[in-house]
Amino acid sequence: MADVETLERLRALARERGVSFAEIAREALEAKALEYRPRPTCLGIGSSGRRDVSDVAGVGRTPPR
Repeated sequence: MADVETLERLRALARERGVSFAEIAREALEAKALEYRPRPTCLGIGSSGRRDVSDVAGVGRTPPR
C-alpha cells in the first residue's frame, strides 16, 4: 500500500530503533489519525438568498482600534 522508498525508510527506522516494522507502522498510523479533524457540519448550512454577502461584509462597521 506504500511505495518502495517509503517502506524502506520505515524498515530502516525500525532497525535503527530496534523495534518491529509493525510497531513503526502502528505509530505512523496513530500519528496520522491524531491529525484528523472532521469538517464542521454546522457551517454553510443556511442560505440568506443573497449573492453579494462577501462583497458587503464589513460595510458600515467601525474599524478595530
